Amino acid sequence: MGAAGGALGAIATGGNPAMGAISGGLTAGIMAGMGFSPMASVQDVFTQQALKQLVISTAVGAMVGGVTAEMFGGDFGQGAAYGAASSAAGFVVATTLKQFLEPVADFIAQKAAFAVDIAINVAVKVWNSPNTAIGLVYGFAGVLLGGDWPVLATDGIHFPNSPLQPADTAVAFGNVAVYGKGKMIDPSTGKPIDT
Repeated sequence: MGAAGGALGAIATGGNPAMGAISGGLTAGIMAGMGFSPMASVQDVFTQQALKQLVISTAVGAMVGGVTAEMFGGDFGQGAAYGAASSAAGFVVATTLKQFLEPVADFIAQKAAFAVDIAINVAVKVWNSPNTAIGLVYGFAGVLLGGDWPVLATDGIHFPNSPLQPADTAVAFGNVAVYGKGKMIDPSTGKPIDT
């Protein structure tokens, strides 16, 4: 990010983009070594800490830019100007990018987690499907013999009052639960209630 900001700062001031990139990259490295984050949050841009970081970054950028220019046979003053401009530009670019990229990254993470949850839920249902088929056969056999019609719930299919199941007991096959006489289902929750 520092090298990109340095190159942009050099282009904006009519200087050498390669020299700006070198001084911007070095400045970013030095600032990171000093413990300063190159990515201040948007809310922090006008706080005292962020302004302090911008001033220090610009000063270090000016020093690094001047020294780098001297090392490559250039003018210290011009290098210092490129370094200062690149550091300030890098700070603004990084802050702006963070403002737009953080919500996008959060959105992607939420959607990925939702997709994983759905995939796991489908995999569990598929894995359990042979057992669920057995439960459906057992449940509907009870319906044919006078049991109640099934209740669909978020956690599966419930067959209350099955004459095939002993009273006050329940059995689960996959995503199907079959309840004996005396067990009723609350349709809103799908949970058994005593009668």
